[in-house]
Amino acid sequence: MCKQAELDVCNEVLSYYEWQGTPRIIPGPSGMNNTTLVVEDDVSKSIVRLYNGHEDKEKLQFEHLMLSKLQQCNLPISTPSLKLNKQQATITVTRSGKLAAAFHYIEGERPSVDNLEQMISLARAAAELSKALSTLTIDEQPAYSPYYELESNYAPIDHSSLLELLGHEELVDLEEQLLHIQGERLQLEALKPQFQALPHQWIHGDLNNTNCLAIHNDIVALLDFEFVTLDLRVMELAVLLTEMISRDREKDQSQMKLNAMLQAFHEIVQLNEQELLLLPQLIKLRCVDVVMHFINRFNQGLDAPHVLRRIIEDAHVVLCQMNDIKLSIR
Repeated sequence: MCKQAELDVCNEVLSYYEWQGTPRIIPGPSGMNNTTLVVEDDVSKSIVRLYNGHEDKEKLQFEHLMLSKLQQCNLPISTPSLKLNKQQATITVTRSGKLAAAFHYIEGERPSVDNLEQMISLARAAAELSKALSTLTIDEQPAYSPYYELESNYAPIDHSSLLELLGHEELVDLEEQLLHIQGERLQLEALKPQFQALPHQWIHGDLNNTNCLAIHNDIVALLDFEFVTLDLRVMELAVLLTEMISRDREKDQSQMKLNAMLQAFHEIVQLNEQELLLLPQLIKLRCVDVVMHFINRFNQGLDAPHVLRRIIEDAHVVLCQMNDIKLSIR
């Protein structure tokens, strides 16, 4: 499950917590930005997360602040509940500086994007979360800026960076896709004044089928609040809908699923006319942002070329399909 060095870090992190008996790591799914462990002792299970994307304690403190606020919101779905380490802190720092945190275990399985009932339930859960987040007043500044701040968040795919990317053997044939993505980026940057005029609030910022849990067809928990920020209210839905478009799915299938989820969200959080009008562009915005994020990760040596290739190809599919998909509510 882990290479030896990673296993050593995992065991070090576990040593900072109290356990009933010897803790055992249960193999399971993990994210791209973090390592997530299911840990079982003689009494219960826990989730232990190691943060691979950053070593910024302030970012983690902000996430934990948001999680503590959500515990007081009486949401109809669960959100992560933090466990304290031996020092009675929610943040653990390893000898190498890696950050970690532990959470109480929540029962459930990852839902499937191919299960329409689960995805409609996820849209409803996202709307319930959006309602709760809209009531929160937090003075601290978020660690992440809004999605529409593309120009300040990421360097452009200019000629030199394009040549550098295409210089990798596994990326050499992606010039058309990268130029298309950069072209879409420029159009989205031009829409920034329109985006800025939309309603803003706190959002999760990364909701998808890997950041939630389901029992049967019902979403029972929303997870992974690492990217929570102040952004457009409708961006929460845009992020979620982006994940529903795939090269393996026909345009008509995607359109039906997106509209069913839009309807479910809108019945709980009534989006205004301008939000609905700009939603297709915001789906594209999420798509471009993901590509830029993974280009940064690739340049930092965090991902192999085949990972970035898949991200670029998937984004190209989403951007092309969104030119034909029509979104509407009843």
